[in-house]
Amino acid sequence: MSDSTQPSKEFLFLRHGQTDWNALGLLQGRSDRPLDATGMKQAHASAGLLSAENIGFIVSSPLLRARQTADVVSEALGVPVTNDQNLIERGFGSLEGRPVNDIVSDAKTGLNIASSKNLAPDAEPWEDVCKRTMDAVTHWLTSQPDERILFVGHFGVMSAICEQLVGVVKPAKNATPYRFVKGLSNWELMEVRER
Repeated sequence: MSDSTQPSKEFLFLRHGQTDWNALGLLQGRSDRPLDATGMKQAHASAGLLSAENIGFIVSSPLLRARQTADVVSEALGVPVTNDQNLIERGFGSLEGRPVNDIVSDAKTGLNIASSKNLAPDAEPWEDVCKRTMDAVTHWLTSQPDERILFVGHFGVMSAICEQLVGVVKPAKNATPYRFVKGLSNWELMEVRER
């Protein structure tokens, strides 16, 4: 990704809280699962962590699990949520609903599925996921230059951002906030922790 198309300022990313399919180790993709009880608790905990971050704008995937997570944070911080279709999870087609370990035997976290270029023919191409995700991030950071932005999305979306900015795909834990910071020569990723 060239410097001209890269975001120019720090931002935050939050993967949605746990769903029943996460707990069962099933691949979700575009399957629209709600948060389970654990996921709701995680969303509230992440809202507490984010309360010290001076967030002024929240952009979320429209999928239910991401939107529920964003709504919890929104209510706690008093910041409205805007949906962006480009932050939706990667479509995995016929693989959705299958156990992750059946798809890739050593996929303990799904990391090697999220960014795989060799999936079912009906899966969304990885290059398309990276392009639309970075288009969304760059658009909102440019259109809201004075706001600190939180993006709420999915494992695949986080993987795409990491690959494009940090240079390597990284895992994203459920309802764990991350900070993307532009350093002198590259982007750095840090988990947001209690201050």
